[in-house]
Amino acid sequence: MASWALLKKQLLLQILLAGFLGILLGLLFPTFANELGFLSKAYIHLIKLIVNPVLFISIILGICSHRKAPIARLATKSIVYFEFLAIVTILLAFAIMAFLKPGLAFSIPGLPVGTELNKLPLSAHSSLQTLFLSMIPSNFFGTLSGDNLVSVLFLSVLFAFAIRKLPSHHEKIISFFEIISNILFKVIAIITRLAPVAIFASFATLIGSIGFKTIELLSLFLLSFSFCCLALVGFFFLISFVYKIPLFKLIVHIKEELLVALGTSSSESVFPQMMQKLESFGCDKQIVSFVMPASYAFNLTGSALYVAAASIFLQQVFHINFEISNYAELFFIIILVSKGAAGVSGAGFITLSAVLSALPGQVIPVEAGLALIVGIDPLMSNLRTIVNLIGTAQATVLLAKNEKMFHKKFS
Repeated sequence: MASWALLKKQLLLQILLAGFLGILLGLLFPTFANELGFLSKAYIHLIKLIVNPVLFISIILGICSHRKAPIARLATKSIVYFEFLAIVTILLAFAIMAFLKPGLAFSIPGLPVGTELNKLPLSAHSSLQTLFLSMIPSNFFGTLSGDNLVSVLFLSVLFAFAIRKLPSHHEKIISFFEIISNILFKVIAIITRLAPVAIFASFATLIGSIGFKTIELLSLFLLSFSFCCLALVGFFFLISFVYKIPLFKLIVHIKEELLVALGTSSSESVFPQMMQKLESFGCDKQIVSFVMPASYAFNLTGSALYVAAASIFLQQVFHINFEISNYAELFFIIILVSKGAAGVSGAGFITLSAVLSALPGQVIPVEAGLALIVGIDPLMSNLRTIVNLIGTAQATVLLAKNEKMFHKKFS
């Protein structure tokens, strides 16, 4: 009885139990498990219902109530740090994959081409013009209900600066948005109670659909990418040590959000909860309201790591000789395209398709390469989502400390 009462109160225990039962169901009854995918999708839909309005209101509150630090300075610091992380992430993936060479040991008896790729926008966000246009909203309500976080960011910044031009109504407007924000977070608290159901369905569907044969086939790539993730998290720890950030305690503090994100393969599914957790960890609300949304849109380190690692893996699989110029082209294309794919559902795999398509002459076969790794992508998605989330949390705390707006609550 006491155990049941503890389970009802502890969301973390519910999530762990749901994940275990989901894996068990996927192994024993894979066909039935495949039918449960709609439950995890339904949960993500519920969260997405709230994410854009929360993002919109949070940025407005962050900018309009910003008194302690000029917003332009914080924006500049954020962009510089995000780009620094992106450069380090891509170079780290290049170095590890070049050293381990998992693709050279891979044999290809016959690759399926185009089987599951017909619905993928292979050239999505592959140009600077597309990136620029995707930032500009074409419909107010459509933007708040869409998948493009970059356009929501643009719209909210535009509104925030317009509100700052209305000093006579400033306080009333801010009070209104604060009330709406409180209501939205109450709705999120209700939705979050459904997280264990989503985790159960997601793990059951994942194991039931790809099975362990696919994992075994691409085990070298999986292990290599896992090592890339550990190396990048290690780099986060190095930065945290320099800036005296208790990163391990931060990870423990957001452990429930990490598990939900792991199960749903979506960092969006915990965006509102992450804002609350970072505030309770000690970050000023004004910093969280600005840096968190910006990081979600422009600081997808896990996705960039995956795209760089997968590109080099496929280059090795197809035995394509890369010169320094080819690596440079790939580097700059990932830097550009990863920003354009921010906020897109399934961003990692879509970004990979866009990067391969954008390479001059498409030196890496696009359809054959994607067909090779599409089966294991759901598992890769879990890993890159965790890295994205840790990177976002660490960046928010770092910028809060840099602005002297971090109220230390952990020794």
